[in-house]
Amino acid sequence: MTRVALVFAAAVALVPLSQSASADEPLSSQPDTVQHCVSAAQAQDETLQGLSYAHSNVVRYATGHPYHLEVSLLGEGNGYYNLQCHIDAQGTVTYQGYKLGGQPVE
Repeated sequence: MTRVALVFAAAVALVPLSQSASADEPLSSQPDTVQHCVSAAQAQDETLQGLSYAHSNVVRYATGHPYHLEVSLLGEGNGYYNLQCHIDAQGTVTYQGYKLGGQPVE
């Protein structure tokens, strides 16, 4: 492989890493369940105030079924606050805590 091709291949390989570290979309454009999870978490823990939305697993949620919702907020450096929320069959969101991690939820 030539040097130019090798540099290009390395740059392409790093694109997903840089994209995963930034917010895909603003929190305001996310479903209500995600917004309620973040609001409940921030109301219970001021450490979470002002953190940017990064990612959630809401795409796998099926309305009318209980679900374990995870929402990632970007902390300092490359750290993530991975919020844990529960959605019951009626759609009520309950905040259950968070875990610090080096990766956003999937």
